[in-house]
Amino acid sequence: MLDRRSFLRRGAFAAIGPPLAWASAPGFLRHFLGEKALRSGHGSPENALVVVRLGGGNDGLNTVVPFEDDAYHRARPTLRAAAKGAIRIDDRLGLNAEMRALRPLLDAGRLAIVPTAGYPNPNRSHFRAMDIWETGLPEKELVLTGWLGRALDAAGDLSEGSLPAVSFGDPELPLSLVGDRGRATAILSLDAYRVAPAAGPGSELRRSLLADLAAHPRPQGTDLAFVAVASRSAFASAEALERATSNAKVSAAYPATDLGRDLRAVSQVLRAGFGTRLFHVSHYGFDTHAEQSSVQPRLLREFAEAVAAFFADLDGQGLGGRVLLLAFSEFGRRVRENGSHGTDHGAAGPMFLAGTVSGGVHGPPPDLANLDDGDVRFAVDFRSVYAAVLERWLGWRAEATLGAAFEPLPLLR
Repeated sequence: MLDRRSFLRRGAFAAIGPPLAWASAPGFLRHFLGEKALRSGHGSPENALVVVRLGGGNDGLNTVVPFEDDAYHRARPTLRAAAKGAIRIDDRLGLNAEMRALRPLLDAGRLAIVPTAGYPNPNRSHFRAMDIWETGLPEKELVLTGWLGRALDAAGDLSEGSLPAVSFGDPELPLSLVGDRGRATAILSLDAYRVAPAAGPGSELRRSLLADLAAHPRPQGTDLAFVAVASRSAFASAEALERATSNAKVSAAYPATDLGRDLRAVSQVLRAGFGTRLFHVSHYGFDTHAEQSSVQPRLLREFAEAVAAFFADLDGQGLGGRVLLLAFSEFGRRVRENGSHGTDHGAAGPMFLAGTVSGGVHGPPPDLANLDDGDVRFAVDFRSVYAAVLERWLGWRAEATLGAAFEPLPLLR
């Protein structure tokens, strides 16, 4: 039997059957962003956040390359080629040459890089490490809500028909968007996004039956009642969002990759004007234990080209100033390459923020003379980045969400 927690993690559509979403009514932000959700005048209810998850453990040293550090070259006799042609950030660090599509953002001061982000006592398990980043609570295990889901819960009540948060490309919600109130939804793609087939034999009958199931009264407090409420919200708005996004144009050419498709969908929803503030997409494949040089450069190129197209599109629509993109991976890789021309699970790694940011490097470069059991030590707690995003960009309280006070990193303009 499906429990409420599983329902929240999967999103409304997964429990009901067809892909559904909770789209917004006009002006819904004024409804759910009450005074208690704002803090000190920072942030804006017009701002949106796009989180990009680099799944698998991205090798930070071959992404933000310490090209002047001899220890880097000694530790990577076959992988150090990443330093050649690196896109210079400052006198010590450069972006991997395959990330050249990000140069315009870097040159314009719209790309911020935290090269050594992490947390105390790092975990090297994919699943546990990702949970830590998505909950924002490294000290606690079995946390069932994410840092953005809890922030949404604290933002006030929402009316039926609102779409405050959405994940594209994955069948289940990422833990970061899961809250107790189930306000986020997952959509595989906009092409598949509909209550039922728009045309064809029996399509209207199927729509009618689904609507009747959602409207059927259920005993309050039961799992079925919870599903029914979510279904009514989805049916109330799914077709409106489908109509709006089907006509939404784009102002740039996106790469023909999964990440390019998902960021294009984010752009379409933003342009449709539904007021969605939180988006999540994933870019997988970074678990490079072997032959890393044939895998990671391609993944970094795909990431850079999709992000560059996304901001070119937003700028063409006049939306570039109100969207912040945050990219992270669950851990970095070990400093020394292994015998299979790859790298194994490590600890600290880079975070990227693009948009209205204070561009350049935030925090020290990797200290390869002072390692933690062969891994890069963290110098910036990732929760300081989260605190900046929550308070200075979204306008939401950070301390209650993160379980403690963290000084926001000065990342945003």
